[in-house]
Amino acid sequence: ADDEPLPDLLHVVSVNSLTGPPGADAPIPEQAVAAAIQLRQLGRQESVQYHPVKGLGFTEGNWEAWLGTGTDMANRLRIYEALRDNLLGRGITPTEINVANPEGAYYCGSIDGCYE
Repeated sequence: ADDEPLPDLLHVVSVNSLTGPPGADAPIPEQAVAAAIQLRQLGRQESVQYHPVKGLGFTEGNWEAWLGTGTDMANRLRIYEALRDNLLGRGITPTEINVANPEGAYYCGSIDGCYE
C-alpha cells in the first residue's frame, strides 16, 4: 500500500508542538532532518521523535532519550550511552536522559528531579 513506510527510511514523528495546537502538522526543521539522517547512518533507531525544544529523541527501556539537533549525533550518542551505562551501573533508572546540549547533559529520576 502507498501508506506503508519504506524499510530504509527513518520515521520521524513530531510530538505536540509548543507553538501550535496538538496534532498540528508542523514542519520539522532542516537541522533536525540532517540529524535524523546522521542517526540512521549510525545504525541507530528506526523511528525517532522530534520535539520543538528537546530536538530528536527516542524511547529506550522505560526512559526517553533526547539528542537535540545538529551535526554531531555520533558524539551525542557516545555521551548518551556513557551516561546511560553509568546510571544503570549505579542502579539508577532514569525517566529522561537529555544530551541536546552535550556540555550540559542531564538526567531526570522518577521522583527526585533532574541532575547534571
